[in-house]
Amino acid sequence: MSVGRGFLDRACRLPVYLLPSSQKRHRVEANYSPGVMQPLRRSSFSKKTSGSAMKKPPWHSLYKKADWLRLAEAHRLKEPLCRNCARRGFLNDGTRRSNGAPQRFKRLRTLQVDHIIPHKGDLALFYDPENLQSLCADCHARDKQREERKGFSEERGLDGWPLDPSHPANRA
Repeated sequence: MSVGRGFLDRACRLPVYLLPSSQKRHRVEANYSPGVMQPLRRSSFSKKTSGSAMKKPPWHSLYKKADWLRLAEAHRLKEPLCRNCARRGFLNDGTRRSNGAPQRFKRLRTLQVDHIIPHKGDLALFYDPENLQSLCADCHARDKQREERKGFSEERGLDGWPLDPSHPANRA
């Protein structure tokens, strides 16, 4: 019976307290090859750099400004329910998911203030109170971002036909 290399790699890890003192300074763990101690390379532990998809847009810092935080809080008081959930006939103040189940994660138990028309850094549109809507975490993360990415809403009426005039089924 042959033992695969993956088995040896997993089974032959030594904790730092079993390493010789000359090897402890290199890293917390070392790979053990039969008869030879080799420290892991430092480069393999370096922080991963975020790719272009992970970079935040230049206007992301606007969301930490005191003016925005005051405007968002005032909007949450004015509109205390998720607009998308209310449109579907379900009253959600952020403590529930869009399907009605309780929101398990505490940091998501709040309404997010969303821009109806994406501002893309335009300050007039960013601070316009008429351009804001309250959304629960599910609606903001799923429905709204899908709509922005595709360019149309997937929402359908009682007959099953898309409601958004820019939906491909309504363009003909």
